[in-house]
Amino acid sequence: KGGEIDIIAKMGETVVFAEVKYRKSLENGAPCEAVDIRKQKRIIETAKKYIDEHYSENISLAFLSELVYMSISQFTRTFKKEFDISFLNYLNEVRIKQACTLLISTDTPSNTICGMVGYTSYSYFSKKFKQYTGLTVVEYRNKYKRLRLAE
Repeated sequence: KGGEIDIIAKMGETVVFAEVKYRKSLENGAPCEAVDIRKQKRIIETAKKYIDEHYSENISLAFLSELVYMSISQFTRTFKKEFDISFLNYLNEVRIKQACTLLISTDTPSNTICGMVGYTSYSYFSKKFKQYTGLTVVEYRNKYKRLRLAE
C-alpha cells in the first residue's frame, strides 16, 4: 500500500502542477479550451503509464478515474479520444502482451501466468487471450516455443 500512496501523491502533484500552469495560461490570455485539452492529455498519459506499470494489479475504471480526479465518464471519453482504444481494451492488451512474453520465455504454468498478469479468472484470461492472439494459450506456447528452439 505504501507504493500506491506514493503514486497517488505523485499523480496529485501532476494535477496540481497542471492546474497551476492552467491558471497562469488563463492570466496570459490563453484560450481555456486549448489549455484544458493539454491538461487532460497529460493526466490521461499519466493514467496510461500507471496501467503499463501496474497491469498485474487489480485496476478498476473507478479507481483509475479517481486517481486522476476525473469522473468515470470523463475518464472513459478522454482515454478513448486520446489513445483510440478503450481503457478496458488497453488494459487487456497490455496484460495479454505480457502473458505472451511469459509463455514463450518461461515454463511457468499458464494458470500461474494468468494471475501474474492481473487476471483472477482463468476462463476470462483464456477467452481474452484467444481474442487477442487468435490462438489458445497452449497453441500459442507450443507454436512460439518451437520457433524459438529452431533459432
